[in-house]
Amino acid sequence: MECASHNLWALGYRLTYAEIEVENESNPGTMKTILWQELDRAPDYPVLSSYLTQWQSSNEAKLSSVRVMTLHDVTQDDLLHKAISLSVH
Repeated sequence: MECASHNLWALGYRLTYAEIEVENESNPGTMKTILWQELDRAPDYPVLSSYLTQWQSSNEAKLSSVRVMTLHDVTQDDLLHKAISLSVH
């Protein structure tokens, strides 16, 4: 995994977040937000574009907006050496 991540990093991929607003298919007229996070490459965002294409082909809900943020300050070492634990109550 480290090797694949290292290769992506060398190609310019960085940690990328997207807020994807879609019309809620179970309650028309209301919106819901999908939060997405992956390594991706600006400015074309091939991973996000592929995700959105696949998502649209398998869902009837309409995309309203996509906001993208690339975290250039996060390094490859930050991602490889940190463990995150979340608790949901």
